[in-house]
Amino acid sequence: LAWDLLDDLDGHVWVLDPPEPTRADMFRRVALGKHSSILIRLAVESPSSVCECEFLGAEAAVAPLRDLFNRGLRQWNPRATTRANLERILAISFPSAPQPAATQAGAGGVDGADGLEMCGICYCVRLP
Repeated sequence: LAWDLLDDLDGHVWVLDPPEPTRADMFRRVALGKHSSILIRLAVESPSSVCECEFLGAEAAVAPLRDLFNRGLRQWNPRATTRANLERILAISFPSAPQPAATQAGAGGVDGADGLEMCGICYCVRLP
């Protein structure tokens, strides 16, 4: 079940870390927007329970999401995917990963070897 939930995240959202996930990686750092991300950790013993979430980025951007998450914990549905629960509780749609052609420098995309620039202080993704 845990890998099904992680596969759902890998297939539907912009996963920033790990760059090439393996079955040993029980976490995903997912883009939320231009200057924020969420670090999602699943519990191995109970992957469909409420996941551990750490919101990364500017406090002004992540504080409202953290508040929504904390207030919505009772609405967590263990039969839904982690992605579906988070999108419902946070009232967002996670962005999809950019297409490979769109991430090439000079093609209207973002620069960098992996298409991302990451802030070394807050780990938020900065798009030029």
